[in-house]
Amino acid sequence: MAKQSATATNPVRARRQHLAAKVRRLGAAIQAHPLRWLMGVLLFTLINGYIIYVLYRDREQFAAIDWSHFSPGWLVVSSLVQFAGLLTALLGWRYVLYQFGYRISFRRHFKIYTLSNLAKKLPGAVWHIVGRTYMYRQDGGNEIQVSVTTVSEIVVFGLAGVIVAFLMMLMPSSPPIEMPVWVMGGVLLLVAMLVPSPLFRRALNWLNRGSDAPFQLRWQHLAVWLAINIVTIALGGVTLFCFAYAMGRVDYGALVGLTQGWALLVAVGTLFAWIPGGGNLLFGVMMVFLTTMMPAPEALVLLVAWRLWTTLNEVVWGGIGFVL
Repeated sequence: MAKQSATATNPVRARRQHLAAKVRRLGAAIQAHPLRWLMGVLLFTLINGYIIYVLYRDREQFAAIDWSHFSPGWLVVSSLVQFAGLLTALLGWRYVLYQFGYRISFRRHFKIYTLSNLAKKLPGAVWHIVGRTYMYRQDGGNEIQVSVTTVSEIVVFGLAGVIVAFLMMLMPSSPPIEMPVWVMGGVLLLVAMLVPSPLFRRALNWLNRGSDAPFQLRWQHLAVWLAINIVTIALGGVTLFCFAYAMGRVDYGALVGLTQGWALLVAVGTLFAWIPGGGNLLFGVMMVFLTTMMPAPEALVLLVAWRLWTTLNEVVWGGIGFVL
């Protein structure tokens, strides 16, 4: 009787608990679905099989790679630009949570964001979501809002990647990836039509349920979040260029092409984020992309070094966040 009375007097809390349970069951079902794992294995085999074939075909070229143009100064620049991209993404994330009434210090946001990002290195697509939700819950955060916003961030990054790739196509250069303008324009048109739609408003109303009127996420807030992360994706492309230039593999003319390619890879990564081994699949796609600009052996060495260097940077930032 007492339990029923408590539930009746707090229906909002009961609905939240019910929705949280449904979200957890849905996440478990997606993670365990056989088709999801089959897609992951198939894509992993095809992409990495192609890489192994190329490496075997060009195995004699590895010994001939010239590293005399290596520039450690540009390596430092790449880390600084990558850190600027992290701060930009964090500002966008903080901006969105601010609309929900989260008045947490930037230092606390930095700690949670950097530590949860390290969880992306673990197998599976949900660990950084779980970690971020848990840490914000310690500050009184709503687990549904935080988890859904974290998933939304992946989608926002994908849309930002499409927009950056489109903008790079308008630059006066010849990017390595050709895509019809009407395709990119059609994607942007669909996005523009989606934002003010009744369906999208219903999704925002569901996300804002139980929040006071002054603390609710609206479509214009998502537009600002998207604009901020357009800068984030562009900085990611500049980071890749600085790293490739530091390794002596490209010249200044590759800036636009690498930025466009990185933006498209982020967009593709939005799809791979829900597949087991998505990081390895994206590694394969990135390998194929880089072979359009340099020999396959150089592309592989560059890509392996890139992953090690960026991971090292993320570990350093996570360590800084841990001690803050």
